Amino acid sequence: LFILALLFACTIFSCKKSDNNSAALQLLQHKWMIISLNGEALRYTGMQGDYFDFATDNKLYRYFNNMHDTSVYNLYSNGQTLSLYQITNGVKSNTPDNYHVGSLNDSQLIISFSSGSIFAIDSLKR
Repeated sequence: LFILALLFACTIFSCKKSDNNSAALQLLQHKWMIISLNGEALRYTGMQGDYFDFATDNKLYRYFNNMHDTSVYNLYSNGQTLSLYQITNGVKSNTPDNYHVGSLNDSQLIISFSSGSIFAIDSLKR
């Protein structure tokens, strides 16, 4: 009887949690058009052909201002923190730039970065 009660308790209180991070990752993993990139030294309005492509291999492929860039990304905190690791000469940085995900839905992604006096906000759409 004790074993049955224990099994019953385990099934009721099992660690089944809603995986908000997985749902957010599925929303993120798309090709996004750039609306604007705004930082301390950069004010850029997206042009046709500019994009952020969050691929399923956890790489972010970016193209804007006639330049290509690739980073490694991870999504944490139930989809609220986006970490970007720069890749230089084929080597991934150990230190990420952490962005706050202000909005992520089927049609809009807004991320912001703040480090001391440096602030940036990127606005993207599908």
